[in-house]
Amino acid sequence: MTRPSVLLLAQRGDVGAMAIASLLRRRAVCDVTLVDEFAFSRYAMLHAPDSGPAQDAPSGRPGPLERTAERALPRGIGYALDRPYDVILCRAATFRSKNFSKPSDAEYAAAEMHAFALSWLWSRRELVVNPPTPACLSGVALDALGVARACATVDLATPAVLLTTDAARVDRARTAHAQRRSWIGVAPGDLDAAVVEAGPPLAAPALWVEELLPERRSVLVCNGALVDAPAALAGRLLELATSIALPVAEIRLARSAHRQGVVVVGVSPVPMLRSTAHLQAIAAELERRAAEHNERAAA
Repeated sequence: MTRPSVLLLAQRGDVGAMAIASLLRRRAVCDVTLVDEFAFSRYAMLHAPDSGPAQDAPSGRPGPLERTAERALPRGIGYALDRPYDVILCRAATFRSKNFSKPSDAEYAAAEMHAFALSWLWSRRELVVNPPTPACLSGVALDALGVARACATVDLATPAVLLTTDAARVDRARTAHAQRRSWIGVAPGDLDAAVVEAGPPLAAPALWVEELLPERRSVLVCNGALVDAPAALAGRLLELATSIALPVAEIRLARSAHRQGVVVVGVSPVPMLRSTAHLQAIAAELERRAAEHNERAAA
C-alpha cells in the first residue's frame, strides 16, 4: 500500500499553506504536494467533468484533444495535479492565469480558470475538505449580512452594522457609537477586513460597525472539533459552522465596547492558523482523512 497523499492548493505567498506543508513533511505520515493558484494555467491538463469525457463519436473512444492532452502532460505541476490524491485542501478563493495586455482578455481568462478549477475540484469533491462553491473555491464564503443571518439561527450575536451606498446621507445620530469602514463591491465576510475611514463621509458606499474592543479570539473548527473556543459558546459555534457547510473554518470573536457579550465578527473557510494548536489540528485532520481514504482505496 502506498503512503497517503495530500494536495494543498493555495494562493501564492500563503504562509499558512506553507506551514501546513512543512509540518506534514516533517511528520512524514503523508506525501505532500503544494501548488499555487497559477498551477492550472501552466501546462496542458486532462479533465473529465461529471458531464462525461471528450469523445470522438458513438464509439466512446477518447477524442483527439484527450489523447493530445495525455501526451502533453509533463512530469511537473501538470502531472502533480492529475495524480490521485487521498485528500485535497484548497485555500485559494479562485485560480488565475498569466497577465494579458487587454483587461477584457484578463477578465475572460480569470473567469475561465475559475470555472475550470471549480469543475476540477467538484469532480473530486469526496476528497476536498471544504466543498467548493461557484463564488469561492475554498468553500462557502458569506458576507457580513450572510454571517449575521447564519448566527441568528444558532443564537449567536453579531455586531450592529449599517450598510449604505451613500454615506453622506446617513443621519449622524444613528452612527454615534460606530466606526465607519469602506465598502467597495460586496460587503466583507470579516468586518475587520474593511478599512476604517476618517474625515467626513462622502457620497460613496460605506458601512458602520458598532465600536468593538481591540481584542480578538480566533476559533478553529476542524471536522467537529473546536480549538480555542469559549466553553459557553462551543456548541453554538459548531452549529454555526455546520449550518454553513464548512467542515474546516475560522470563526473570529470580539467584544462590544458598549454592551455585554461576545459577537462574531467573521467566518472564513481559510483559517489563518494563528497558533501552533490550530496548525497541528489541521495537519492531524488531513493525515486522518488521507489515511482513511488510502485504506479504502487499497481494500
